[in-house]
Amino acid sequence: MGRLDGKIAIVTGAGRGVGRAIADVTDPQACEQVVDQTIQRFGQIDILVIVNWAKLLQNFG
Repeated sequence: MGRLDGKIAIVTGAGRGVGRAIADVTDPQACEQVVDQTIQRFGQIDILVIVNWAKLLQNFG
């Protein structure tokens, strides 16, 4: 088994390039929904990857 087997991850991306291909989440309400739905379904979040953190922080003010 690998170190990530059985782990629950959310990966957000940038607005272009590889990040966009992964996932583009820049709307704060959408972020909250993703987190809430993930916890409801899986009970936890083990890994959070924010590819474009500067844009995300800007949106949350």
